[in-house]
Amino acid sequence: MRWSRRTIMIWTSAAAAAIGLAVALIVVLPGRGGPPAAPAPGRDPRRVAPHNLYAHTSRLLAEAPGASRAHDIGFRFGPAPAGGHATASFPVSYPAASFTFRWSAGDGRWLVWMDGTPARAAEGGPLSAATVVIQYTRVRTSRFLEAGARPPYAESTGTGTGVVLRGGKAYPVRWSRPGADGGTTFTTTSGQVMTFARGPVRVVLAAAPG
Repeated sequence: MRWSRRTIMIWTSAAAAAIGLAVALIVVLPGRGGPPAAPAPGRDPRRVAPHNLYAHTSRLLAEAPGASRAHDIGFRFGPAPAGGHATASFPVSYPAASFTFRWSAGDGRWLVWMDGTPARAAEGGPLSAATVVIQYTRVRTSRFLEAGARPPYAESTGTGTGVVLRGGKAYPVRWSRPGADGGTTFTTTSGQVMTFARGPVRVVLAAAPG
């Protein structure tokens, strides 16, 4: 799959349901390129629906002059905490899709593979992240209908466990988000704040094991 940059690509609940993802994702990738000019949001006719819904942030803000400013979502960046174990790759599977994050020491990034194939940006180059957060949570059936069916819905509030990938290591963590109006905090098993590496962060919501 190739994703353009300097836009927001919106995965609708139909897309999420189609590949078994727990939630609709919004991904922001800085850089050049992107689909042709479109309303906010709009569809790129060169791509297959529902994977072609985009929006330009400047147009979204122009259409919502009263929008609130970005606020703290809980992420903390800094030197890696003690612990963790060396990890070359980490898989995450869904009913109809699979992801693998492979550590590249040369790039200093986790490279994204989807369904066994490296994921690349539309203008070339691999999709990657300095930090990957696998957040295990409760997945239930959504109350919303999509094409006559109710897609899966991942709850992002409450508490749970997860794994943070950074610097070629995997760190078991616990996460907490008391309410939908606040950010998510991540701590190591020893109670330290789980810091992220500087750079892009990818958060993967997955059903809790068991």
